[in-house]
Amino acid sequence: MEAARVGGEVLERWRGKFNAREKSPGDLVTEADFEAQQAIQQFLERRTPEFAFLAEEADASDLSRLQGEYCWIVDPLDGTVNYAYGLAPYAVSIGLAKNGRVIAGAIWDPLLQEMFSAAVGEGAFCNDRRLKPTACTELNQALVGVGFAPQITRKHRQIQQFLTVLEDCRGIRRLGSAALTICYVADGRLDGFWTETVKTWDVAAGIVIAEEAGASVSRTDGQPLDLADPKIVISATPALHERFVELLRSVPAAP
Repeated sequence: MEAARVGGEVLERWRGKFNAREKSPGDLVTEADFEAQQAIQQFLERRTPEFAFLAEEADASDLSRLQGEYCWIVDPLDGTVNYAYGLAPYAVSIGLAKNGRVIAGAIWDPLLQEMFSAAVGEGAFCNDRRLKPTACTELNQALVGVGFAPQITRKHRQIQQFLTVLEDCRGIRRLGSAALTICYVADGRLDGFWTETVKTWDVAAGIVIAEEAGASVSRTDGQPLDLADPKIVISATPALHERFVELLRSVPAAP
């Protein structure tokens, strides 16, 4: 939580003063991303020099670090496009994995001053308030979130999933921050969320927050979550999760 606040302070200092560039088509990065990550890394390495460190704006290709005893997983700015355009939401996301499983996480929204946090066995919170998902059990009554990659094409399987879910749910929201969208399911502001096109650092902290709040979490095919390949679906209740997963699995791969 302290490290997330450190990163958030950097983001707020840079707000409105940075230059954005494309690190790949449609995917922006700013000076704020790099400076926030550096500040977070320095903060964590002073306290836990023996822990591995995996972050978006670094050499993030070596996912084997996740299997070490302890590994920090950091997204210094989840929602960069929102941030660059002066939109909400965006957040700092920090998870801690032990032997490949996320055991603690903190997600800081510097605009709303909301700190979402959780540790295994200790519950999930927004500031000092305990999180609790909704009691929704039917997909046709559910408001769900979705996360897309910047370069997704109309032929991608998740676009076909989107059209299928859109016909069966109450509504879909794409907020631009997977980390905060997961927190909103944990806090009852949404009933579900799914994505097949995000990275480990986008969702790592959110996974433990959702699980500790009592939400159901799995791969989109219903199998146990793979942190290195986070095709993820999160639902407020087990009954909703079963229906959500069934619908997602019914969508065939794109030709």
